Amino acid sequence: MFSAIWKYTDKNELLEEKKFDSAITDTTLPAPPQDFRLLLLEDRRVARTETLAEVRERIEKDLLVQERERLRKKWVDRLKGKAFVRTFQ
Repeated sequence: MFSAIWKYTDKNELLEEKKFDSAITDTTLPAPPQDFRLLLLEDRRVARTETLAEVRERIEKDLLVQERERLRKKWVDRLKGKAFVRTFQ
């Protein structure tokens, strides 16, 4: 059984290809062949910061949820202040 390792540049140009027999241990490899993982890259994007226009709706939704939770907690605290509850064990 033969295996291979390929190195690519950022522009997906092949830099180097190494072929080896899995029974032979190659000391020039960074790790033994059984330690390699095969990954599939489905999408590649440049890292960037989102603009305010792109996240405005998400921010407004989060703020609305926080305000509702604050008002609900205030209402529950007010109800607890008016009520007397005794629990029996």
